[in-house]
Amino acid sequence: MFVRSQAPHRSSRRAAVIAAAYTALVGLFPSRAPALYASYAASVAALTDRCDARHSSGSKRSCTERIERGLRRFRRREQTFTLTTAGQPSRTYTSIADAHADGNHARVWGAMHYPSTVAVSDAVGEAIATYVNRHAMQRLRER
Repeated sequence: MFVRSQAPHRSSRRAAVIAAAYTALVGLFPSRAPALYASYAASVAALTDRCDARHSSGSKRSCTERIERGLRRFRRREQTFTLTTAGQPSRTYTSIADAHADGNHARVWGAMHYPSTVAVSDAVGEAIATYVNRHAMQRLRER
């Protein structure tokens, strides 16, 4: 996966990261959407609070607009992407969940795993997402 080091023009990098993480995690773990949204909302609120604390009214509006631009860029929308492997045909997907399912099927069809192993791997991935949600997607603190 390719990630640009810069947020979209005149956007908050932190807001873009928050929105991208939320979109990716909800795409992979839709059953966790309510908990993920709560963390997403808390993180966005922390960014907004930071604008309130650090800026006067004119620059605060500019700060808030940069946050909104960063969020809009990655807010839950269809994300089309293509995966390429040398010597293999490219695969284009319209969601992370589709790529995830395709990868699971390939592991079974390629005789690398049994379907039960794939189910266990998915459960471990869900546990990791829960851990990340509880420990890493926390409200930002002032530095």
